[in-house]
Amino acid sequence: MQFVIGGDCNSRIGEGNQGDEELFLNSRLRESRMAQDKVTNKEGSRPIELMEWNGMAVLNGRTEGDPYGSVTFVSHLGKSCVDTVWGSIAHVDDILDLKVEDIGSNSDHLPCLVKIAWKRTAEDKGQLNLFREAKLKWDPEKESEYKVLMDRARSGMNEEKTPAYMYNALRTAIIKVADDLGLYLPAKSNVRSRSDKPWFNKACRELRYRRQNLFRKLKRKGLNSPEWGSYVEASRSYRKAIKKAKRDYHAQLSSTLANIRNAGEFWSEIRKLRKNKRGAFTPSVGELEGHFDQLYPVGLANVEGVVFHGTFDPAFDREISLEELDKVLRNLKIGKAAGRDMIAYEFLKCLPDWWKSYIVELFNSILQSSTIPTEWAEIKTILLFKKGDERDLNNYRGISLINTTLKIFTQILLNRLELFSSQNNLIPENQAGFRKNRGCIDHIFTLHSLISINTRLKGRKLFAGFIDFSRAFDSIDHEILWQKMADRGISARFVNTLKSLYNAAHFSFQSGDKRTKTYRLDTGILQGDTLSPTLYSIFVSDFQVFLSQRGVGGAYLDEEGGIPCLFYADDLILFSTHAAGMRKSLKSLEAYCAENKLTINISKSKIVIFRKAGRVRDLKFHCAGQQLVVANSYNYLGVLFSSSGMFRVQANNAVKKGIAATGSVLPIVHLSQSASVQSWKQLFQSFCASTTLYAAEIWGLPYTDIAERCQTNYFKAILHLPRNTPDCLVRYDMDIAPLKWMIIKKALRWYSKVLDMEDQRYPKRCLTRLRALAERAPSSRNNWYSQVSAICSEIKCETFLSENDKKIRVKLMNEALDSLAIQLRSQDVKSAQQTHFNNHFRELSVNNRTNYLTSNLPLYQVRLVAKLRMIGEKRAGLNVSGVKADFDSSKPCSVCNMPGAKDTFSHFFRSCLVFKKDRKRWLGQEAITDSEVSTWLDANQSAKACKLVGFIQTAVRQRAIITNE
Repeated sequence: MQFVIGGDCNSRIGEGNQGDEELFLNSRLRESRMAQDKVTNKEGSRPIELMEWNGMAVLNGRTEGDPYGSVTFVSHLGKSCVDTVWGSIAHVDDILDLKVEDIGSNSDHLPCLVKIAWKRTAEDKGQLNLFREAKLKWDPEKESEYKVLMDRARSGMNEEKTPAYMYNALRTAIIKVADDLGLYLPAKSNVRSRSDKPWFNKACRELRYRRQNLFRKLKRKGLNSPEWGSYVEASRSYRKAIKKAKRDYHAQLSSTLANIRNAGEFWSEIRKLRKNKRGAFTPSVGELEGHFDQLYPVGLANVEGVVFHGTFDPAFDREISLEELDKVLRNLKIGKAAGRDMIAYEFLKCLPDWWKSYIVELFNSILQSSTIPTEWAEIKTILLFKKGDERDLNNYRGISLINTTLKIFTQILLNRLELFSSQNNLIPENQAGFRKNRGCIDHIFTLHSLISINTRLKGRKLFAGFIDFSRAFDSIDHEILWQKMADRGISARFVNTLKSLYNAAHFSFQSGDKRTKTYRLDTGILQGDTLSPTLYSIFVSDFQVFLSQRGVGGAYLDEEGGIPCLFYADDLILFSTHAAGMRKSLKSLEAYCAENKLTINISKSKIVIFRKAGRVRDLKFHCAGQQLVVANSYNYLGVLFSSSGMFRVQANNAVKKGIAATGSVLPIVHLSQSASVQSWKQLFQSFCASTTLYAAEIWGLPYTDIAERCQTNYFKAILHLPRNTPDCLVRYDMDIAPLKWMIIKKALRWYSKVLDMEDQRYPKRCLTRLRALAERAPSSRNNWYSQVSAICSEIKCETFLSENDKKIRVKLMNEALDSLAIQLRSQDVKSAQQTHFNNHFRELSVNNRTNYLTSNLPLYQVRLVAKLRMIGEKRAGLNVSGVKADFDSSKPCSVCNMPGAKDTFSHFFRSCLVFKKDRKRWLGQEAITDSEVSTWLDANQSAKACKLVGFIQTAVRQRAIITNE
C-alpha cells in the first residue's frame, strides 16, 4: 500500500535501516543512508523494527536533498535527529526528495519537506513516451494461414545469392504476408495508457452516456422538466451497473486466480492487476546526443583493421545445417521484442521448410564471405532507468534490440564456440558467468567455503578484493579481442565474420517518435547478443594465467592448489591469505588492466578481511593510484558477506526484501479480491519466497527462524491479523510448512548437485575439503557440510550424504523431506494446542483442515473469520467495517457487568447478555457452548459464515455505542 509517515518520533535511529540495492531500484533513494546523529537509543530500535516489519524505509539520509542525514532537533539540550519520515518500499519510485529546512518558527524542530510524485507536473513530465513504433504482432490462430501465404511468397524469387539481397527478400516477404493477415501495426502517436478501471464495461459506458445525455437536456429545459424522472432512473441504473460490473469483475478474477494451471496463466493475470507506474521521464533527442557524443564516435565505421588468415577449420567453418537451425528455433522464447526489422521470433519459428532452407543458405553465404547484411548492423537502443535522478543519463542502462535473424545466426556460432570451448578448456574454471550448468550459487558457495577453510584456525584471515570494472562490457578493445580469439585457436573465418559485424555495427537511441544520430561501436561488445557474454569471458580468460606468471598465490583450498581469483561475468574477486599477497594481486591487476585497456571503478571496489573475530590493524591497499576502502561486508552476487563469515545480517536483509515484496502483493490481492489460498501461496512463492530464499541453500540453514518471519508476515498481512498472532496458528490455518522445510530442501538439492559435478569443479573441491575438515571438527560453526550433516541427522537421512547413486540419493531425499513435512506439521499442531493465546485450537489433529478457506467466501468474510479464529484471549482488538472493539481480560465486561464476566472476545461471542437477542437472531441461539464455538468459527458453509459475520458486525456496533468507543 502507498504510505508516507512522518513526524516527531521522539527516538534516535542513528544510521539504522540500511537497505539493499535491489529494494531501491528505479527510485531516487540510496540503499545506504548516512546520519549526522550516530546514536541509536532504545526508543530508536523499536520504530526501526516496526517500520521494517511493515515494509517501510526511512527517507532521512538517503535523498538528494538530505544526503548526510541532517539533525532535525536543535536546542540548548543538544542536537539530534528525532523527526523522521518513512515511505513504503513498494512505492519508493514515487518519492522524489526529502530536505530538512532551516529554522522557520519558534520550534526547536526543523521542518522536513517531502516531495512526492502523486501527480506529475509539466516540469516533471519532460517528454512522455507516448509513441508506439510500427511493429508486427503475432497471432497464433493465424499460423496456418501464415505458412500458406509464405509458401506462395517464394514464387518469383530472384536467383541472386548475396547476403544483403537474400536477407532483404526474407524480410520483405514476412512483412508483406503479415500485413495481408492484419498482423502489421503501423506507428501510432499518443498511445492511451491502460485504464485504471478495468471493470468499466460496455454496459457502464452506455448507461453513463445515457445519463450524461439526459442531464444535458435537463440543463437546456430546466430541472422541472419531464426528463427529471428519466434522469433519476438513469442515474440509479448507472450506479447499479457499476456495482454489478465491479462485483462480476472481482468474482471473475478471483475464480481465474483460483483455477490457474500453469505459470504462464499466472503471470498473465498478475500483469493485468499490477498498476502502471507513473509515466517515465524520457530525455529529449538533444539531451541524449549531448550526453552520448562524449562517449561514442558519431557516424558509420570505416576502419577494417587486421584481417586474419588461416586454414579451413571444420569446428567453425563447416556449412551450417538445417538441423543446427531447427535446434536454435526450437529453443527460442516467444514474446520477445524485435529489433529494427520488426520480425519477432514467432514469425521465424513458424516458417515453412522451404524458407528455413533459404535461411540456412543465407547463413552459409555470410559464413563463406565473412560479410553481413548492412541491416543486421543497425541496432535500436532503448534506455531503462535504474535509480537516482531521472535527468542524469548516467542513471540509465541501455538495452540493445538486435534483429532476430542476426541473433539466430550468432546463436548457431555460439553453439559451435561453446562446443570448442568445452573440448579445449577455453574458459577457465574461475569464470562461472554465462556458462551452462553454472550460476551465481556456484561462486557464492565457493566464496563461503574458502572463507570457512581459510579462517578456521585462530588468527587466520582471508583477504578478498571485490573489484568492479567501469563499463566493462562497453570498453572491450576489439583488436585485442580478435587477437585473443585467434591465439586461442578459433578459426580465422569465424573471427573475420565477427569483425565484419562489429566493423559495421552502429546504433541510435529512441526518444518518443524521434531517434538520435548514429553512433559507431568502436569499443565494447554488442549488448543483447547471445554471443557477447562468451566473447567477454574469452577476453578475460587469460587473467588467472597472468596472475600465476607473477607469482600470485591466492586462497588455500586443497593439495591441488589454491584459487587466486573468481570471475562471475565482470565481477572479480582477488584472494590472498595475507596483506602483502593482496597488494601483489592488486599490482598485477593494475598491470593487466593497462595492457588490456580496462578501467577499475575504485569507488565500488572494496577489500574485506574475513576472520573469525577481533579487530585488524589499519591496513591500506592501493590500486590504479587510489586507495581502496577496507569494508566489513560486501554484497556479492546478491548475498551480503560479513567479515565474520556468518550470515545473520544477510538473513535479516533477505527478510526485509521479502517484506518489501509483500507490499507489492497486497494491492494485487485488493484489486482481485481473491480469497483463494492457492493464489495467495502462488503469489508468495513468486514474489516473496523467491526474493527471501535466494541462495538460502548456502546461508539459510542456521537462520531458518529469521527467514520464517517473511512467510508469517505475508499471511498476517493478507488476512489483516495482528503481529502478535502466533505463527503456528497462521501456518496451521494456511496449511503451510515453515520455510525451514524449503531451505533444507534447497540445501539437500544443492548438495546432490555438487556431488554430481566433475572433480575439478570448484564447488566439488570445496565440498570435498569441507567434508574432510568436518570429520576433524564436526562442530565448526560456519562449515557448510557440518550444517548439512547436522540436518541429515535431525531428519534421519545420514545415508543420503554418502550415496553415490543419483537415483537412490534423490529417493532418500524425497522420503526425508516428506517425513520432515509431517514432523513440522505435528509441531505446529502441538504448539497450537498448547498456546495460551486462545482456546480455539485445543482439539486439533494433524489431518484437520480449515473449511472456511475452501467455502468460496468473499475476501472480507475470510479475513473476519480468520481474525475471530486467531483472536487473543487476554488482550485483543477487532476492527469491523471501521468500528473498533478492544478486549482486555484483566477488566470486567463493561457491557453486561455480569459477576465474574471478563472483558474477553470469548465472553462477548458466547454469553454476554446484552447481545442475547442478536445471537438468537443471527446464530439461532441465545448462548454458545464451548463445543459449538469451533463449529461456528470453522464457517464451513457460506450461509453459516454470513450469519457469523452478521452477528459480529451488529454486536460490535452496539458495543461501540454502549462503551463510547
